[in-house]
Parts: sequence; C-alpha cells; structure tokens
Amino acid sequence: FDYGDYDASAQYAADAAAAAERSDEYVALRLKILEVDAALAKAKERIDWAASVGAARNFSKDYAAASDAYQRAVDARAAEDYDLALKLARDAVSSLAAVRAVTPLPAKYKVRPWSETRDCFWNISAYPWVYGDPTKWKVLYEANKAKLPRPENPDLLRVGTILTIPSLKGEVREGTWEKGKTYTPFKGR
Repeated sequence: FDYGDYDASAQYAADAAAAAERSDEYVALRLKILEVDAALAKAKERIDWAASVGAARNFSKDYAAASDAYQRAVDARAAEDYDLALKLARDAVSSLAAVRAVTPLPAKYKVRPWSETRDCFWNISAYPWVYGDPTKWKVLYEANKAKLPRPENPDLLRVGTILTIPSLKGEVREGTWEKGKTYTPFKGR
C-alpha cells in the first residue's frame, strides 16, 4: 500500500482475511475435537463404573444401549463425524442414568432360632429381601423340602438349615444373607 501497489495490497488483505478465517475454523475444529474426546472419556468412565457394579447383569438393557452408543461414538470420531460422535457419547452417558450400585439379593438363608426370629417358611418369605410376601412360602418350601427331616412337613424347619432362595422374576441372587447388610427389597409383586 505504501508503495502504491493497491491491487497487491488488496490481495494481501484478502489473503490475510482468508487465513484468519481458516485459523478460526481450525480453532473451532480443535475445540470440537477436545469436546468430543472429553465426552468419550466421560462415557468410557461411566461404562467402566457401570460394569464394576454389575450393570451388565442388573441393568442389561441400559448397559447394552450405552455400550452400543459408545462404540458408535468411537466409530464416528474415527470417521471425523464429530457432531455425531458427541451426540452418541452423551447418549451413552444418559443411557446409564438409572444405573446404580445394587447389592444382589441373597441366594441362601441360614435358618435362625424360632425364639429370636420366628423363622418359618411363611415368615422367611415375607422378608423384603426374600419375596416380601409371606404367601410365596410354598416356592421356598418346594425348593428346600429335600433339606427337611420330614420333607412332607413344612413345619419341621431346623435351625442352621441353609435354604436356597429361588429367583421368581429373574432377579439376581447370590451369596448367603448377612445380618446388618442392606439389601434392596425384592420388587416382584
């Protein structure tokens, strides 16, 4: 411009404006990539946590949806479809919103003395972590009658007998009931 070459000056100004625009686009792209990578890391962390608390078993549909969305997000990131990758990573996290750590219901129960607990099939089946319903006592009895001294008599339940608690609705049961441990009540009604 100072030398009077106005055409060259105009061209340099246009080139500088184009370079600034490309720079802005590059910065926006890098920021989008950082946002996608952070969302993917958050989704991976949440999926790993969900796996550690048994979500694949206790929240199988939610866990499967999250795993699928996460894998599709990774694929979209690799294909440089950052908007889709971001959406899918966020979907993976939101799919796990209902997942929580769950203590599995007990699969076994050791009969305690009548004088302390009034343990019988009726009362045991009424415990909230068994069935929460005393009328389900026959399920418990049928699964354990071979353990009774006289299998035809459900009233002869001996202290110390280890009862098996069958699953009614596909609920996860494992381990033996522990006094003082907090269990989520059975919701089979």
